[in-house]
This record gives sequence, structure tokens and C-alpha cells, in this order.
Amino acid sequence: MIGLIRRLGKFCKEFNVFETDATDTNSIDIQRWATRIYIFLLLFSISGLLLDRGLRVETQLVEVENPSSELYVKLQETHSDISCLCSKVSVSYGSFIESNLVYESVCSSGFVSQTWIEMLVNDITTQGHPGDFRASASLIFQVLQGLCIRAKSMLDVDIQSFYDTKFISNYLVKEDKFNTSTEKVIGEFLNNSYTNFDHSMSILSSFMHGNLLVPGIGTTAITFLQTLDGSSYYSAVIPRNYMSSQFPFGCMCDHNDTCSIASGFYNSTVFDNLVISYWDNEADVSFIMKNWFVSCSALNSLLMSSFEESFLFNQTALNLIGMYYSWSSNSVLPDALNLNESNKTNETKSTFSDLLQTLFVKEQLHNINYSLYYAQCKPQSCSYSAPKKASFLYLLILFLSLYGGLSVPLQFIVPYIVTLLMRRLRRTTETRADTDVSAMTEASKSLRERVQKIKSSIWHSLIELNLFQSSIRRQQTDIKQQRYSTRIYIICLVIALVSLIFYTILIVQTELIQINNPSLETTRHLYLQNEFNSSLQCPCTSINVPYEELVTLQPSYHQMCLNPSLLLGWEAMVRALRETGDVYVQREDFRSSYEFFYLLNQLCQLSNDTIVSSLETFNQTQLVTSYLLSDDLFTSQMNSIVKQLQSDLPETFFRFFQLVRNITYANQIFAFINNVQYELIDLPLTKVSFSINGFQGINGNSSYTCSCANDINCNAKMRLYSLSDSLLLNFTVPGLYIACTMYESLLQSTFECFYDDQDCLMTIINFYATPWVNLQDFSLLNSSIPSRFPRNSSINSISSELFIEFWNQSLNYPSYFAHCQPKSCSYTILQRNNLITTITIIIGLIGGLSASLRIIVPVVVTIYFYLIGRRQNQSVVSEPSPIRTRLLIFINAIQNWLRKLNVFDNPKQTTAYYIQKQQRATYVYFVLLSIGLVILLIYNSLSYSTIAFTVTNPSLKQYQELQQQYGIETVTCPCSQLSITYSSFIDLEYDFHPVCTSQFISHEYLQQLFQIYNSLDSTYARDNAFTNLGKNVE
Repeated sequence: MIGLIRRLGKFCKEFNVFETDATDTNSIDIQRWATRIYIFLLLFSISGLLLDRGLRVETQLVEVENPSSELYVKLQETHSDISCLCSKVSVSYGSFIESNLVYESVCSSGFVSQTWIEMLVNDITTQGHPGDFRASASLIFQVLQGLCIRAKSMLDVDIQSFYDTKFISNYLVKEDKFNTSTEKVIGEFLNNSYTNFDHSMSILSSFMHGNLLVPGIGTTAITFLQTLDGSSYYSAVIPRNYMSSQFPFGCMCDHNDTCSIASGFYNSTVFDNLVISYWDNEADVSFIMKNWFVSCSALNSLLMSSFEESFLFNQTALNLIGMYYSWSSNSVLPDALNLNESNKTNETKSTFSDLLQTLFVKEQLHNINYSLYYAQCKPQSCSYSAPKKASFLYLLILFLSLYGGLSVPLQFIVPYIVTLLMRRLRRTTETRADTDVSAMTEASKSLRERVQKIKSSIWHSLIELNLFQSSIRRQQTDIKQQRYSTRIYIICLVIALVSLIFYTILIVQTELIQINNPSLETTRHLYLQNEFNSSLQCPCTSINVPYEELVTLQPSYHQMCLNPSLLLGWEAMVRALRETGDVYVQREDFRSSYEFFYLLNQLCQLSNDTIVSSLETFNQTQLVTSYLLSDDLFTSQMNSIVKQLQSDLPETFFRFFQLVRNITYANQIFAFINNVQYELIDLPLTKVSFSINGFQGINGNSSYTCSCANDINCNAKMRLYSLSDSLLLNFTVPGLYIACTMYESLLQSTFECFYDDQDCLMTIINFYATPWVNLQDFSLLNSSIPSRFPRNSSINSISSELFIEFWNQSLNYPSYFAHCQPKSCSYTILQRNNLITTITIIIGLIGGLSASLRIIVPVVVTIYFYLIGRRQNQSVVSEPSPIRTRLLIFINAIQNWLRKLNVFDNPKQTTAYYIQKQQRATYVYFVLLSIGLVILLIYNSLSYSTIAFTVTNPSLKQYQELQQQYGIETVTCPCSQLSITYSSFIDLEYDFHPVCTSQFISHEYLQQLFQIYNSLDSTYARDNAFTNLGKNVE
């Protein structure tokens, strides 16, 4: 063991990388010291770099191609940051969701069957007590049937619309988050359906009550005949007055549409009485239907009624109903509802109004299939980060690379430095005398001689410079060729280096700059810097952001809608005026305008409800952007979206509102104010004939007459009439009109008279001032409040803008940035290489360039001298040698060249031993090089790699050319904007049926019908048929 250690120590001491033929101790010491320093520097550099790379733990992005759902679940359990890019960004909700709605049992029971409804009709329906169950039951259950059918059909359409709605995400959403967000979307979608239906019902209810539409069963009003002298009669429609324990002082439907009494079987007939009443334990009632009510309309009667202990769950009560109806024993009654089943959802404790809030939906069953969503998303790859150390193969390759990169310069530099240092250390000091003599001799030389000597020395060195010395080729001709090769090599190397230097310095390159995890301030700064550079891209990690996170919208209303008590106060005071005078009041009398203020208040509320509902839907809508928008672009795009919302809002409200107006007008539905005229015939038999109303003297022209039969805008100015004599005209109220219905009257009127700086309102106040009605507290509109609507604007024009003066809008770009959350931003710039980059490139190229020239130049020079020498030696032209002979000569020359081939030739090692060793190393070198090249060639020829390249900002023509060249499925171009409005690339044109543009719906044709058949009631039906068509077309 000791001997082995001694031999190892001796080997290390005598190891010499730079060994030559020199035998002197001085040279050998220099070589050994150079070897030790070379090995130390090489090992130190390589070990330091290897140690740094080997111990460094890096976060590696691992990518899995085409993962299955099972693999994804396993990876998700161990890697929470896994992200999978979907191959399909938008997926229909219907592809992975199945929704089933369970409706209340009453909507599938016999109580909504046509048989049951027809069984409830009898003579009492039109002639009995308004509170009698038999008078209204048929209509109430018709309403219930219609609401159930409408609710189901509406939800079916909405669910299908929801199925067609797209779930948008460029990355696969995790299952728990996916289920939560999907359930939230479903809930919001159904809530929107409930809200929209409730909004439509509110418009309908407001329209019915505001216009004082009269049902045929007499629950709202009756026609009243009055005489003052016993011979003169006049007619009026008077609202019913409900009196009960709930309304002990009475309740009239023109003021309160919740007036009601208990429904039951009444013994008396009070159809013609103004007052209908029911008091607890009243003897005039045979049987009371508990929790079942009769109100102003069949719709209100149903909504106020409850299931709690009602006959719907009591078979005995149903049998009792059959007894009062006198149904035969063969009549089949509906089965009573199951009380136990209903109690599970508290159904028996709910009114129909409560049930209608959810469109009779008792339970929502949603099946969310994540596997189907995964299949639709179909991620092409998933990536996750994982800590990783350098592998052994990587370290081995790095070691070889470092060895090859460091050994060459160290082998060239270290020997010269060591030789220089050793010579300086071992330099012997000559005697002082020799030094003085030498100094005097040198001093005696002139400067010119010294310069000449230096030039001569340099020139001699250049002439004799030989970089291709060989241990074998030492003849004069060989040395001459080697010197020529040296000069050509240096010239070529200098030219190449100069060219490369200029090329590297002057070339303009596109450099990709990437910033990871940029902050909001950083991105804003980048967008300012790249204002004229469209290459800046910041991919969003979440491409969809709800609008509610981006913008806050709050409307500011016209002052008449800001204070509901203002309108209610006006209504109460005008109603008090109406009730203090005669029963009969002229249609144009200002005292008839009390419904104006109720309707205006309803319009304000409906407008606000429309806006609130639309904003809820708007807030749930999502902005989809695959790349971060700049602050300016975000503001511009959101302003455009908000502007579109603001323009769509009025249409959302007035679409259904206008439909109800058209139906009411075209069908001439009876309202007990304005749209009908009563004529008394066959007195005193008290028969009343109804005809469609009209107005005379409009705009002061008594010769002009309009009729509600063919002109929805028919109106007359509202006037002040004496309290003591309803026919005595005193004053015309500016801006107020009476029209065919109360809603039309309101829409055509203005409120210019109700500002605090107008005299006309003081005229009204002074005119109607009485001890029992105090109008001094009549609140007015503030004239100092600015408004975009002129004072003389009609309510129709103001309401068409939903009474909105302006919008308070606030955009939240930081919130958008936080949701987008770009992981990186990148942009390209054009720039030249800096000095360090240029030096790095030159150093990297000089090695390969030098090695190539060292191989090529000697061969070229040798061939050149061979050809020149052969031409000079051929003094006599001889016959050409046979091809076979020349081929053998060429083969022998190649063999001889291969035998002498030595890429490790060292001119300082001239012994046969070293030359043979170098030649063998050359053979091994070429064998290994050939094997490596063959392996690389085979690997590259058998392996396929997909090379992706990017074309920045391609034109349509470039995109089409790329598709033709590489195929449609190969070329993918991500959009900078994922959501695009259809109007930007689609132009739709449509043609209506010819009847919609014919004369049959023109105003002139309708006017002709009215004038020709003015005296015949039957013509109004035909006239209104065309009116209805025309209005619906509009």
C-alpha cells in the first residue's frame, strides 16, 4: 500500500502535460509547474461551475401532452398549480349540465284543467254577489292555468337559452371551482328569469290599475245612473267600495288594487250595489272559503289567496263546493292536493304571489358533469412546476463542454505565463562591469538605429512565423509551405474576424423582452413606453371578468322620480278634490287627473326596477380578453359597452310596455274613465249603450273631432271646472291632456305647470282652495335643479329615457388587472448588440473559425504547390496514363496520407515514440468522431420535431397563404380580442310581409274607415283589427 502511494506521488510529481524533447532540468521544471497550474485552474473552474449547477434546485415547468381526465385528477392531487390549456375556449353549458325543475303540485293538478274551469261557470258568474266564489272562481283558475303554462314555457325557453350560453375559459377550471361557479351562474340565470317575469307582471298590473280597466264580473266598478230632478239622467262608472274587518273604512279599486273581501257562498245578490262587504260571522254568508279572496281583478284575487288550510287540500270542502254548484253525482272533481307533500316545501304557508316569485318552481335539480366539460375542453397539454436538480447526464455534458471550452485557452496561456515567471525568478545577475559596458554601448546607439533594429526584428519574426510546424515535415520546401499557410491563415482569419466584428456590431436584431409577474404600475409604464409598438402582449391567466368588478353604474333620475312622496301627495290631494264634488265629473276636469300621479309614480318605480334588473344582468356579463388591455383601450371598450347598455335599456322596458299599450288600444278594453261614452236609452228602463269615446275642440278648433277608435293620440286639454257646477269651464291647464286611457293621458302630458316659478299652479291652488282641502302644502318641482329635459317635454319623451338625467360611472382598471393577473409581459425591440455581446459572439466563433482554417488552409496550399511543381517538372508531353494507373496512384497517395495523418502533431515532440502515439490518438479521434456523427445523423433522420414560428401582426393575405402552405389545422392565430360583436362583421337585412307595408295599416286608410262608418259600431272591430296589425308592426 505504501509502495502504491509512493508510485502515485511520484506520478503526480512527474506528470507533464506540456512534455517536449527538451531534456534540461530547467525546461522540465517549467513544464511540470505549468501542468500543475493548468490542472488546478481547470479543476477549480470546472468543479466550481459543476458544484453550482449540481446543488442548485430549480423550478422546472413540466408539460404533459394530451392528458386523460384520470391523469389530470392524479396530477392535481400532487400539484396544486397545474394548468391545462383548453383546445376549445368556449363550451356550451348544455354540453355538461342537465337541469330539471320540479314545479308546485297545483300546476299539474286538476285545478288547472279546462274541465274544472268549465265546471265553475254558471249564471252567478255574471249576476251574483261579486264576493261569491261562483262569480269569480272560473276566471281565477283561468288565470292560474295561464300563469302555470306561461311559467313553464318561459322557463323552458330560458333554460334552452342558458344551455346555448357559452362557458368561456382558456384554461381548464378545477372541479370544485367549476361546480361552484356553475351553480352560481345557474342560480343567477334563474333569478333573472324570475325577475323578468315579475317585471312583466308589474307592468301589466300597473297598466290595468292605472287605466282603471273594468272586468266583466263587476269587482272593480259599476255603471251608475243618477238623476237630480227625477226626469234627467246621466251615467257614470263608479268604483266599488270594499268594506271588511281589514278595510273598516272602505277601499276602492281606483285607489288601491289590494281591496278585497273573503270569498264564499253569499245568499244575497248585490251586483248593483256600490258597497260590497263582509264582516266576520255575517249571517248573509252560507260558507266562507278560508284564505281565498276576491279582489279588484281575477289576477289580484289569485295572488292574494293562500294555500293555508284552503279547499285545495280538503276533499270535504271540494265536495261542499260541488253541493253549492249543484253538480251531478257523476261530476268528476279534481283530487285534493297532498298536504304532507306540500308541507315539505312549506307550500301550505305560501300565497300564490309567493309562489309566482319563483314561477311555481318548488325544487331545482341540476346535474353538472365535470367529465363532459373536460371532454369539451380537451386540453392538449397540462403544465405544472416541480423542483428539480441537475441530472447526471446534464452534469456530464456540462463537464465535457466546460473541459472543451477551458482546456484550449488554458493550454495556450498557462505555459507562456509560467515560462515568463520562471525565467524572471531564475534570471542570474551579471557583473556590474558588464552591465555598465552594455549600458554605455546601448546609450551610444542612436534612436534611429534602435528603431531600425526593432523593425528588422519584427519583420524577421513575421517572415519566419510558422504556425504549422510539424515534427515530420522539416524540409525547406515543407517549411516554405508552412509559412505561406501561416500568412494565408492569418490574412483569412483577420478578414473573417473584421467582417464578423462589423456584422455583429452593425446588425439590427429583434430582441424579445420578457418581464415576469409585472405589477400594475409596470404594465402602465410599459404601455406608455410601447405606445407606438403594438408588440407588447400580456397574456391573462383569467380571460373572463364580470362587469360588476370593472364598472360601477348609478343612474341619477329626474326630480319627479326622486321623491315618491311628492307624487303620492299630489295624488292624495287631487283625489280629495275629486271626492268633494259631484259624482259626475267631466272627463277633461282637472279633478280626474289623480291617476296621473299614481301612474307617474308607477312608471318611476318600473323604470327603476328595469334598470336594477338590467344592471344585475349586466354585472353578471363577462368581459373576455385573452391579453391585458391597456388603460386607454380598457376605458374605450368599457365606455362603448356601457353606452350600448344605456341605449338598450329603454328598449328593454318599452318593448313589453308598448305591446300592452297596443293590445289595450286595439281591443278597446273598457276603462271606466276616458275611453267610452255612455248613452241612456229607453228611459226609464235604465239601459245603457256604450260607444267609443272621442274629443272635440282640440287645440281650440271646434270643427275637429278625433276618436279613440282610430287615433291613439286623440286628446283634449285638461281644464278647471267649478266645484258647484261641473259644466262651468274656468281655466285650461297648460301641458295636461286627457286622452283615450289614463296612461295615454299621462304620456302625452307635460308637467310644466308644476314648477315652483309658474303662475298656473297658483291659479289651480287658489281655484280649489276650500276649508276641507288644503293645497298650500302642495309640493312643487324645483326650477333651479338643472335637467337635460326641457320643461315642456312630454312624459312620453322623459319616460322613454327611463327618467334618467345622467349616469354616474366609475371604471376600475386595477380590478381588471387583478382578475387578468398576467404572469408575464413581452414585447420586441430592434437594437444592435452591445460590446459584451459582441465580444462573446466573436470569442465563440473564433475557435471554430480558427480550427476550420487550420485544417483547410494547409491542404489548399499543399495542393497548390503540388500542382505548380508538377507543371514545372513536365518538360516533355507524354501520353496520358491509363485511368487504372492514375486511380491506383491516387489510392496509394490517400493511403499514404492517412498513415501519416496526425491532428495532434507537436513540433517539440519529434521522437518516433511521440509521433506514433499522436497518430494512434488521431485514429481513435476520427473513429469516435465518425461514430458520434453517425449516431447524430441517424437520430436526427429518424426523429420528428415540430418547429413553431410566429408571424407578428399577420395580414389576412398572409394568414390565407400560411393556411395554404401548412394546412388549416396547423396554423393557429390567437385573437387579441376574444369577444367580437356580430355587427362588426355581419350585415343583416330582412323583408316584412307585404301587408306590413300596405295601405291597410296606414293612418289615412284607418281615418277613411272611421269617417265612412262612424255611425256603425261594427266598423270599429274591423278598424281596430288593422290598427292592431299596424301597431304590432311598428
